[in-house]
Formats: sequence, C-alpha cells, structure tokens
Amino acid sequence: MVTFLLAFAFVGLTHAAADAQGDQPPSTLAPIVRTERAAAGVVRIVYNLNGAAGALFRVALEVSNDGGQSFVVRPSALTGDVGPGVSAGSEKTIEWDSAKDIEDLQIERLVFRVRVRAGAQTGSPAPIASAPSPAVPPPNPTSGGTTAGVKKSGGLSKGAIAALVGGGAAAGVGVAVSKGGGSSSPPPSSNTPSTPAPPTTTLRTFRGTATGPITFSFPNCLSRGPGSQTEDWTFMLVVSLTVTSTGAVSGSANAGVTRVLASGCPGTAVGSTSTFGLPLSQVTGTTSSVMFSGTNATAASNNQWTFTGTLAADVLSGTLEYASTFPPSSASGGGSGSARFAVNIRE
Repeated sequence: MVTFLLAFAFVGLTHAAADAQGDQPPSTLAPIVRTERAAAGVVRIVYNLNGAAGALFRVALEVSNDGGQSFVVRPSALTGDVGPGVSAGSEKTIEWDSAKDIEDLQIERLVFRVRVRAGAQTGSPAPIASAPSPAVPPPNPTSGGTTAGVKKSGGLSKGAIAALVGGGAAAGVGVAVSKGGGSSSPPPSSNTPSTPAPPTTTLRTFRGTATGPITFSFPNCLSRGPGSQTEDWTFMLVVSLTVTSTGAVSGSANAGVTRVLASGCPGTAVGSTSTFGLPLSQVTGTTSSVMFSGTNATAASNNQWTFTGTLAADVLSGTLEYASTFPPSSASGGGSGSARFAVNIRE
C-alpha cells in the first residue's frame, strides 16, 4: 500500500498551493504588482513570474466577486501572459475583457488571483532514476515460509522534483513511501516556516457630496473698505481606490464644486451661482488613515485642500479642509478664507 506524503518548500512571499495530486504539477500564487482599469470594461492585471531561464509555466486568472470569499468566476476573454507556455519575467500582463464574461459588471468589488503551474521546459528532460532491486529477507522460521520483498525508496529522482517558482514560491512535491513487511523510511522533514500568501487587491469607487459654508474676509471689499463674503459650497466627490487585503490604500480623487453666494460686499449679487473643479489628487495611506491633498494657484487666488479620513465597509468618511488666499493686487486688496467640510460618501 502506497502512502503519499507532501513536502513543501517556500521562497519569498508566496505560499505554494497544496493541490498537487499524483503526477499533476502543484500550483502557486504569483504576486500581483497592480491592477489597472482600461477603457470599455477591460481590466489589466500586472504580476511577476520568477523562474529559471528557459522555464515555461501555465498561468490562469481566477476572479472573486464576493471580496475573496470564493473564486467562482472563470474568465475566458483573456489576452496577454496567460495560458500555457508563459516564460518567467517581471511585469507580466493579463488583460481581461470583463464585459464579455460578466453581465452585471461591478469591477470595484472584484478580487483577482494569478495561479501558476509548471509547464514544459526547454532543453533535454531530466533523467528518471531507476528504482533499486527489491531486497529479499531471510525465511521466517516461525511460519516456515518466505515473506514478500520489501521495496525501499532510493529518494526523489530529478524528474520527480517539480520546482515551480512563480512570484518567489516553490511548489510542494509528493513523495511515495512503500510499506511492506519491514519498516518504511521516515518522511522528509522541513524546518522552513510557511509564508503568507501575497495580498489581494480590490478596485473600489466612492461617490457623494459634501456641503457647507465658507467665509472670505477682504481688507477692501469692492473698494468700500473691510468686508466679508459667505458662500455655500457643494463638493461632488469621486474617489477611486485600490485596496489590498493588508489594508494599504492608493488611488485618485477629484471633485466638481458648485458655490452659491449667500452674503457679500455691497453691490454683489446674492444668490448667484458659479462652478469650478478640483484637479486630480493622489490618494495614499491605509484603511484607517486615507489621505489626499492638492493645490491650485491662479493669478486671482492660491487654493489648497487636504482630506484625512477612514474607510470602513462601504463608507469613506473624514474631513476636507479648504483654504484660499488672494493677492494684494486683486480688486479686494487681498484677503483669505477657509472652511472644513464633513465627508461621508459611499460606493
């Protein structure tokens, strides 16, 4: 009766998958460097695949639409470094035309996984070590007969060692140990500690508004002396984030702003409306500390904004601070204003 023992070797930051059975090569998860959204529902997944020169691998993309709980989506509209015959290298790219595989497309909720198996390799195949001749034990004096021969393993042949290096991980190898009338060889031991899988990423987009008043003070309000002006502002925010399973956050944020004059210097048109936009800002941080900021300097004013907040479940909340200063050469002779706006936007 043959018992199969599974020995695992781990290298780098990726753990080898323990799904190798029989002669099927084991698999590993390659680390995803980044995910990018292209036009018309195309998602680009960039990953690293490390391996020996000339080694070829079989690469498959797995997709989860429930936050990584299960990977039941099987994408078929794939191009790039995917399928059999993929060579090792960095910045490998898979493009998925997701609209062809998913009717109700919610890309920001998807989690991706790149699974790699050893494939055909160039060069001559490794030789297969022949098994030693079975040793026949002496007759058993008690039974008067001869026991069956005990077949001992001479170790792993080169052909049995499937070194699968994908994203820095080596796959497990199954070792067959025979059991007979005598004692069997002990299984090989490994003192190498396991390493956690690389983080998965999720694309998420948050939209919503933030409203509130902002007051500006001027030393010469329309040439009529000191005065102030109050406006009601509404920010229409769009924040696109890439969130990893470790809590790291990156992405971008922008906003359109509508302002309505509530009160102002004598002669101003109360109730008048105008709009402007905030340029794209880079988002950094973690789910417990999301941050972005930016500046916009013009001949009429110098503007700065900063957001700090947190991401919990499907809500991005925090405070947006905005400040403006006006040069002395302006019609108001200078001036400034600032305000804080509460942000609470959802996916």
